[in-house]
Amino acid sequence: MAKSAKNDVVTSEAEIIGKIAPRKVLEGNPKKFVPEKGTIDLFTVYGIGNGIKHGDTQYGEWNALTGVFEAVRTSDGKRFQSGVCFLPGAAGQMLISGLKAAQEANPDASVRFAIIVGIKHSDVPIGYEFTTRNVVKLEQADPLEDLRGQVLAIEHKP
Repeated sequence: MAKSAKNDVVTSEAEIIGKIAPRKVLEGNPKKFVPEKGTIDLFTVYGIGNGIKHGDTQYGEWNALTGVFEAVRTSDGKRFQSGVCFLPGAAGQMLISGLKAAQEANPDASVRFAIIVGIKHSDVPIGYEFTTRNVVKLEQADPLEDLRGQVLAIEHKP
């Protein structure tokens, strides 16, 4: 771990993993985190999605976002980065639908998001369900926008 010279906050290098998914970020079965009552936050995930990956397993079809993503575990601040992101439930479906819609108008479109993933007890067979809350508004992303503005400002200085 390293200390930031700016404000003495302890930071750590992010671990690169094959995919951002609850089981990977939690490093185990999410069921062990289910509270008896209420909801607890598990991790925050944010990134820019610019593609969709599809597949099939014995449990059915799946979809994941591809792009650049980071997750930060709530319990200890451990950071994970990946180029593939599986978001639970409606949040994942909404992001994938949003990206598909944006790419119909512009094939190079991408989406930017930040979501807090939590967990709560449920009467479904696995005994829990994930919760999600948006931290920022889902929007189309232009990852080069800031750099473009800086370069154009430099190029046009007298």
